[in-house]
Amino acid sequence: MNDIKFQSNYKSLLISPRTTVIEVIQLVLQIARIHSSTINYRLMLVDENAEAEIPSELVLAAVYLNLSKTQKIVIRK
Repeated sequence: MNDIKFQSNYKSLLISPRTTVIEVIQLVLQIARIHSSTINYRLMLVDENAEAEIPSELVLAAVYLNLSKTQKIVIRK
């Protein structure tokens, strides 16, 4: 799987408590100036030993607020 890598000063993304995963993907692609369909990208919950796709209809804030210290959210193509 490939991570998106781009030259950017953005280290975080401000979202509302109602922003869905698919909306976050759209924002990240806009910031990265990637003109591609969101269908090709996924947000993944990554831990030391595993990773899982975050369903696109979920509100991302709820996932983020429940992350453990070893987890992070990444975008993958």
